[in-house]
Amino acid sequence: MCIPDQLVRIKKISTFCPFCETSGHWPQQCNSVTDIDARIQKLKATNRCFLCTNRGHVQKNCFRKEKYRCPKCKKKKKHHVSICKTPTNEQSATTSTNKIDTSTYNFVHLQTARVFIIGPKGITKMTRCLLDGGSQSSFISSDLVDTLNLPVISTGPLDLQAFESPTSFSHKRRQVQFQLSNIWDKAKVNFIAFESSNRYASHPSSPIDVSRFAKSKRMKLADPDDPLSSLPIEILIGADFYWNVMHSDAPVNLSDSLALVPSSFGWILSGSRSHATVSFNPTVHSINVDTLTHELDNMVRNFWNLESIGIQPIQEKLRLSTHNAELLTNFHQSFKIMDCRRVVHLPWKPEVKLTSSNYDTAIHRFNSWTRRIHANTELKQKYAKQMQDYIDKKTSRSRLKRYTK
Repeated sequence: MCIPDQLVRIKKISTFCPFCETSGHWPQQCNSVTDIDARIQKLKATNRCFLCTNRGHVQKNCFRKEKYRCPKCKKKKKHHVSICKTPTNEQSATTSTNKIDTSTYNFVHLQTARVFIIGPKGITKMTRCLLDGGSQSSFISSDLVDTLNLPVISTGPLDLQAFESPTSFSHKRRQVQFQLSNIWDKAKVNFIAFESSNRYASHPSSPIDVSRFAKSKRMKLADPDDPLSSLPIEILIGADFYWNVMHSDAPVNLSDSLALVPSSFGWILSGSRSHATVSFNPTVHSINVDTLTHELDNMVRNFWNLESIGIQPIQEKLRLSTHNAELLTNFHQSFKIMDCRRVVHLPWKPEVKLTSSNYDTAIHRFNSWTRRIHANTELKQKYAKQMQDYIDKKTSRSRLKRYTK
């Protein structure tokens, strides 16, 4: 049998990389984002599944979780092959959690941050930036400009003069526009910078002891200590955009010369580590669950007694005060049944004195009500109807007979 070509549908699977967000290659073949931790961070930032790298679900809800196993893992862990990494034993554990050793001599931490740079077509790359309020302009690596195809908004000569340099020089440079976002959320900041072919010197990220301090305070560092701390610095943010990033909140002082400064990228370490040792006391939160035990027990017991009315005698379960116990005793002593009705005395206060008789007041109100209903025919009919309905009730018959004799 021959099937027409119009009825033949061939589903083509297009290759797409969620790390550089371009088509043409699979995620495990990406050359733009090669670091495993950077790839994992990218999947988290774009809400993608760690198993199939698609959007719309998490790994535990992925349809491939039952069958798929990473081909590179010897233990066959469940994750995509592009984020597979073999754990190493090079990392050593430490037990110090209450001291920041900043005794390294003659070293100054510059303000660095790890960011995602976003190109015009959504292509994203993780890199590091340096914040320098002493520079009048911002700069970006020429390699990033070409790799991400950043839009050029102008081209012209730029006069440059370095500190302690007796002369200045002019060079034609491109000025490009781009966006930066931090590694913790999707907040973006727009920038305009000149291209630069210079290579920035390597600079360490936040030391592990500072990272441990920030973690204990639930502070998100802009440049934390992890395997990605060796990323090169490719962007310099000058004074033209410095305060678009930095916050006016008070910094957290680690010592007289070292502090964590708040910014849109997270907390940035800044200052000198020379001759400084910073100590902090870890906070221990304790909850004493025995403080309100008896009061809580009584509250729960009272609630249960309300739920069990008619099922069990509550007076045997409650611990009453002297006043309430006296009221309850008077209640039982005065309780009686008369003409199929339950009768009990009201708990009058000792200082209240009752009048000898209220008969005159009752007669006065009765006569006033009689004159009112006789003057209003409609009201009289409603009153007669309601009273007849009351008389017809079975519970009122015995009382009616007693008062009509």
